[in-house]
This record gives sequence, structure tokens and C-alpha cells, in this order.
Amino acid sequence: MESLESIKHKLTSLDSLNNIVRTMKSLAAANIHQYEAATTSLRDYAEVVDLGLCVATAALPTAPLPQVATRQARHGAIIFGSDHGLCGHFNESIVAYQQEHHSSMNTGSPAQILGMGLRLKGLLSATLLPLPASVNQIGSSVEQILSAIESWQAHHEIDRVELFYHQYLPGAEHPACAKTLLPVELNDYQRRGLGAWPRRRLPVVSQPAPALLEDLIRQQLFVSLFRACAESQASEHSMRLVTMQSAEKNIGDKQDLLMQHFRHLRQEQITAELQEIVAGFGATG
Repeated sequence: MESLESIKHKLTSLDSLNNIVRTMKSLAAANIHQYEAATTSLRDYAEVVDLGLCVATAALPTAPLPQVATRQARHGAIIFGSDHGLCGHFNESIVAYQQEHHSSMNTGSPAQILGMGLRLKGLLSATLLPLPASVNQIGSSVEQILSAIESWQAHHEIDRVELFYHQYLPGAEHPACAKTLLPVELNDYQRRGLGAWPRRRLPVVSQPAPALLEDLIRQQLFVSLFRACAESQASEHSMRLVTMQSAEKNIGDKQDLLMQHFRHLRQEQITAELQEIVAGFGATG
């Protein structure tokens, strides 16, 4: 039979574990906020880049724009996972989605894969890079990804690159999604046209249109990668928050059961002591 001291020890351990879970909940909530804020603040900059691409493509009305890669083109994949655990099947689900996506598109396996997140080890046969530890480090990670893509294009003739990440939806599940990073659909910008300029000041082009277009494409790639990384990290911490909430509930339930057991054993102990006192009193009478 379990002793009262053993139950007390278990309750103390559960209380310490609950404090750790609460701390992790607070950290997850804070991280969600910073990555969500980064995604929101990126929208204005992304809009400016899109407008710039409209201007640059409009300045080249007679120049042939790059053709969209076909499904048979050599392609690469960038998959955003996690560096840390306690976030459910976050990594497994994004890898499974990437495999199902390419299977349904009949594109075969990607020629090159880059995994963002060390927890993808064992799930992917790919080069892995660690994720940024904060919003301020996302820019450096994006530059690493862009360098990897340039190497793919130079040495492996990769002309199509897709992103796979968990889309962040506040207050909801975070579905896995795919986004084509390259080639950039310049024809879409050209067909869209400028229309009424949405800003107070008209754009001024200070460099040749081809050079401007090249710079804007790189910025568009930067924005897409930054958004994917920020949304993936927000989704990861959101899933971790759910895991911690579930753990907190389970710990609370376990504490309640142990406390009930503790009170029951304590009551039995008190009853036994009283019976011994009564029996002793009767024997002396």
C-alpha cells in the first residue's frame, strides 16, 4: 500500500512540473505574438514590392518575360519544420504533406531538398539548417536559403522551387500549405497593370528596368521566405501552446486524484489511531 510520504513526494513533483509547463506556456504565447507581429508588419513592405514589380514589368512591354517552368522541370523544395519538440506532429505532418503534394502533382521527388529545422532529421534525406531563434534572426536565415537556391541553380539546374510550411491562422488549426517560390510569375504582374496608383507620390525609376526588375525579384523572394518562416514559427509555438495546455490539464487531473487518495489514506490512518486509543482506554477500564 502506498504511503502518505510517497504521495506527498509525487504531489511535490507534479507541482514543480506544473510550474515548468506554465513557464513554457508563457514563452510560447510570447513567441506567437512576436512572429505574428512580424508577419503583419511585412504586409506593407510586400505590397510595395508588388507595386514595384508592376512598374518594372510595365517598363518592359516588348521584352520577353521568363517562362513558367513546366511540371517536368527540375525542382527543389524548402520545408519548414522545428528545432524543438513538444509541438505535436508538427514535423511529421509537413513532411507527409510535401510527399503527398509531389505525388499528386506527378512531379516525382525533388532534385534538391532543404530542411529548415533540426527536428526534421530522420524524416528527410536533406540538408538541414537551424531555424532563427528570434524574429531579428529571420533575415540571416533567409539569406542562407537564397544562397542555397543560387547554388542549386548553378550546379543542379534547378528552375522551380517550392515552399512547404504550416500557415498561421489565429485561433484555428494551422494547415500545411505549398507555395511556388520560383519562377516568379512576372506575366501576372504585367497583365495586372498599374491602374490608379494607390500612393500619394508617383514612382520614380532611377535605374534601368532590367536591373530594377532583378532587384525587385530578389526582394519578392526575400518577402516570401520571411513570411513562410515567420508563419511556420508562429504555428509551431501555437501548437506547443496547445500541447502545454493539455499537459497542464493532465497534471491538474493527476494532482486531484492523488490529493483524493492522500485524504482517504489520511482518514484511514486517523480512524485506525482513534480505534487504538479507544481499545486501549477500554482495556485499562
